[in-house]
Amino acid sequence: MSDAANADMASVDSEQKQSAAGAAGERLHPLTLVLAMIAFLPRFAFAAIPIYFAMRDEMSRAIGFIGGFIIVSTLVALFFTWLKWSRFTFSLGNSEIRITSGVLSRNSRSIPYERVQDVNIEQNLLARIFGLATVKLETGSGGGSDGELDSVLLERADAIRDTIRERKAGQVAAEMPASAAGEAEPDSAPTAVAEADGELIYAMDGKRLFILGIFSFSLAIFAFLFAIFQNLDFLLPDDIIDADTIVGTVTGENVDSRVGAIQSQVGAIGRAGQICVTLAGLAGLLLVGFLTGMVQVVLREYGFRLEDNGKAFRRRRGLLTLTDVAMPLHRVQTAVTITGPIRRRFGWHALKFQSLASDGDEGSDHVVAPLATRDEVQSVAARAGIDIQLERNALHPVSPTYWLVPFIPLALLLTLGLSVLVFVSARPILGALLLLPLLVLLFGWLRWRHHLYASTDNYLHVHHGFWRQHHTVLPLKKIQSVDVSQNIVQRAFGKASITIGVAGGSTVFPLTVHAIDDDSAYALRGYLLERMTL
Repeated sequence: MSDAANADMASVDSEQKQSAAGAAGERLHPLTLVLAMIAFLPRFAFAAIPIYFAMRDEMSRAIGFIGGFIIVSTLVALFFTWLKWSRFTFSLGNSEIRITSGVLSRNSRSIPYERVQDVNIEQNLLARIFGLATVKLETGSGGGSDGELDSVLLERADAIRDTIRERKAGQVAAEMPASAAGEAEPDSAPTAVAEADGELIYAMDGKRLFILGIFSFSLAIFAFLFAIFQNLDFLLPDDIIDADTIVGTVTGENVDSRVGAIQSQVGAIGRAGQICVTLAGLAGLLLVGFLTGMVQVVLREYGFRLEDNGKAFRRRRGLLTLTDVAMPLHRVQTAVTITGPIRRRFGWHALKFQSLASDGDEGSDHVVAPLATRDEVQSVAARAGIDIQLERNALHPVSPTYWLVPFIPLALLLTLGLSVLVFVSARPILGALLLLPLLVLLFGWLRWRHHLYASTDNYLHVHHGFWRQHHTVLPLKKIQSVDVSQNIVQRAFGKASITIGVAGGSTVFPLTVHAIDDDSAYALRGYLLERMTL
């Protein structure tokens, strides 16, 4: 028998052994059952609330019924959770990771190591208490994590990540011809991404968390409360929002008498007092917004550390949910700096990298410096091989038609509609609404004023946004496609837009330069296509 045949038989035998190992693979940690049951507890509350309101006239019976419901539901949920856990296995083969799951319908999924773009480790609060972690596999398909191991011991999670990266690096090295390996660029070398002994290049301390919280004003708490009220109003008594019930419960008076008393008090304090009360209300609203933003920042960015080991960035952050993400340098596609008129005044910027791998809810954007000085941003970007330095006066503005064409007609329509409203209502105070078209024009002008672009020998710079200013720096060698488009209005004015395709970029909001001369657009496309092939 020939050596080739022997090699083929050995390969088939190895694959069969690997398949058999996958069938009896490794299970998740048994504490997964405990975490699943703890996560299931809030559902009992939502189920118990309607039972309580349905039987509130018979309190003792309601308590007994709710208790029995919780016990039975817990046992049923525990059984199905155990069944799901017992049927979930995974195994690390020589060339792939195999995940088998399903109770009634079995699903066996194999993910080749060469397809894995990144391996991330995540810990929420409960997982950190029990020393567990979730391993998420990213293949760059754009659909979030493509494989998830929830939950394994933290030490085992680190070992799984190291094993996958080492075996992937070994596969790529084995498939690469010797001549190609010698000529390969440094950033494409098939090396495993080590996690240890990285150089700390950026960190967030308490002062920066506080400053970022101030800049992160948010009224999300009101949207959250409104959503809860909208979804749970059917559980509340019919008189819960009745004015007579509320006022009577709080003050013991009826609505009419209480409203009259309030009107008397408001009239007694005078116009100056009314203004002070209004300002106090606005100040309270601002305070709630700042506190909400502060809480969001602390939960997300607490303990932020960015390390560089020469092959990859490693980012760790989070108070309740700790995320540990490694981003290989050669997968960085673009650098995006973010600032605003107020942040810029104080010299603060943020830096994001667009990568082939996903970063959870943020898609392919990885925040590597939430609040940094200009020098810090340039230093971190330089470590990824991207030079973001470019004077603002080197950027070119787009055509004024970018704001004149859409915003002038809109302002005229608003002016006409508001003028009719003021005339019909016969209330001169509504004339203040006529300032709205001016605000629309101002918004359009600022939008055009801050949409700039420039191309250099190695980079394409695109700047857009006024209140939230994004400056994207794209290495020309990372460009995947360049498209020129014209709508009917642009054709009438001889303008065009350029859309640049980038690996891992957004398909909903792609990198676009709007409203430039059509001749300039085609010339820029030719230049970019020429440079991207060098």
